[in-house]
Amino acid sequence: MDSAAGSVKWRYGLADSMAYERSVLRTARLVDPAFMGFGHRRARPGSAKVRERGEDQGARGYAYGPVQKPALRILLVLESEGAIFDSPEHEASSIHGPVFESLFSWGAEPGMCEATWREIATRSRWRGESPLAVLKASLARLNTLEPSLRWTAFIRYLEALPRDRSTLSTGSSEAEALYSEWLRRCECREEEAGTPPLVQGARAFLEDLPSIAPEADVLVYSSKPESLALNRWEVAGLGSSFTRLAGSERGSFSEYLYSALEHGYSRRPILVVGTSVSAWKAAQRAQARFYPLVRSERDSSWEVAWSVFRSKHLPEYLHGRDGCSAWPMGEFLAMVSGESLVGRMGSDPADKDEQRPRRLWTQASEESRQPGATPLAESFDELS
Repeated sequence: MDSAAGSVKWRYGLADSMAYERSVLRTARLVDPAFMGFGHRRARPGSAKVRERGEDQGARGYAYGPVQKPALRILLVLESEGAIFDSPEHEASSIHGPVFESLFSWGAEPGMCEATWREIATRSRWRGESPLAVLKASLARLNTLEPSLRWTAFIRYLEALPRDRSTLSTGSSEAEALYSEWLRRCECREEEAGTPPLVQGARAFLEDLPSIAPEADVLVYSSKPESLALNRWEVAGLGSSFTRLAGSERGSFSEYLYSALEHGYSRRPILVVGTSVSAWKAAQRAQARFYPLVRSERDSSWEVAWSVFRSKHLPEYLHGRDGCSAWPMGEFLAMVSGESLVGRMGSDPADKDEQRPRRLWTQASEESRQPGATPLAESFDELS
């Protein structure tokens, strides 16, 4: 051993005694069976061995635990009005609701008209639709509760209007004059109402998004004119939170998303996040996933809806753990079908009924075939 040690000392040119001892021990490990396996080092995270082991590491007690799949590089499409800015609630309470109450009460109980408008504009399949569509739906609801010949006549007048007719000059008929007055009052109140507030939890989500999905491209669609929408995002301090923003000049939500896919965005998974039927229909046309943001009656907070999406459902989707069955599609379908959300989140036995979403879909699709209703997808299977 002395000659071997001397040979090792001469080979490495070691003058220090401690370094000499280490070199002898290193040599012994290579040749002595007693040292075999003593110097084995666990593979580092990210190395080939770790990737081969995969989930078996956790079961075998390795220090680094299971290895997650890399996050998907997705196209994230956000609905500006409803998901980021609380425009439906703001406009219902500050603009259209009060005007509807002042012009169309016609003997109804005080506050009944405004409450009906808010319900239709914020918690039904007309959420995010044009004021004209909400006006027709609200009058139809009132006419069902308390039938009136005046409401019936005005509804018929609205049904006969062209869809693209947003303004009218004062005419000779009572219905046309009433509709013109409604438009004028809404325009005046819109100038006084100001900018809608941010949805609770939206800012926190947008600030955390670069760390959650660093490779995501963020497209924003707004039903408002592009210049107005861009100004709102800039004033709110969110100008750097998106890749591209499109306004109503680009067409409907479906038309804009379809056009975006034709210009190079179709090579990755697409996730549409919204609160309205128009966002849902846009996702269907693009064959994309749709995540509905739904504010439940139990907590009545958008912040909770955004928090669940940010901390649970989005990371699971990005890392390939398909938890889409846990997404709040049932609550969204309840809103679309017109079913009240009150009590849904409690101990209702229907909550455990797996066929309930399909029944709600059937009910909503049947109602959508009525004249003037918003058409939905062709089948329940197109939901995802």
